[in-house]
Amino acid sequence: MDTLTTQELLAKLRLKSPETLRRWREAGLIDGPTIEPVSSGRGRIARWPAQVFAQAMDVREKLKSGMTLEQITAEKPTKRTSRRKYVYKEVSQKLDREGFLFRLRDLVTDSLRQFSRQNLGALGPELITDEDLTTAEAIERRGEHPVIVVSENSAVVLGVKDLAKWLDQKWPCDVLAVIPVDLKSLRQ
Repeated sequence: MDTLTTQELLAKLRLKSPETLRRWREAGLIDGPTIEPVSSGRGRIARWPAQVFAQAMDVREKLKSGMTLEQITAEKPTKRTSRRKYVYKEVSQKLDREGFLFRLRDLVTDSLRQFSRQNLGALGPELITDEDLTTAEAIERRGEHPVIVVSENSAVVLGVKDLAKWLDQKWPCDVLAVIPVDLKSLRQ
């Protein structure tokens, strides 16, 4: 089934304000949209069923002929719909889940910071020096991808190819994190 976004519907109807659609929907003169989360996960988008265009054109014609919105509503045997009755519950559940995921990620990040302060005694600024940056740049010039291996009270910059050899010489439990370094994106 074809759908229209609010902007597409407004353009086809040559209307300026989405408030007009809201008033007509709340009066029960047009069908309501389905509200979906945006693919990026931030925000929502209304998708109107294709038949709404015909319903809205009918309302416009009646308004142009001199009828008021109340007269059109009284003429049509439909119930008024609540503003957010339809798919709001599903959207709310998805947003709640996304919020929960963000809070879970924040919990992990905060826990790692706290662990670092308590056990390492040093944070990133104290662990990484200009020498490490020079090493990472040299590794990048060789065509390899640099990584930072954080262990105990130190950090080491290695190429991905050297990582296996380095791990063979250490206890795996000594490694706290292996962080890939993309110098190109850091320069921007």
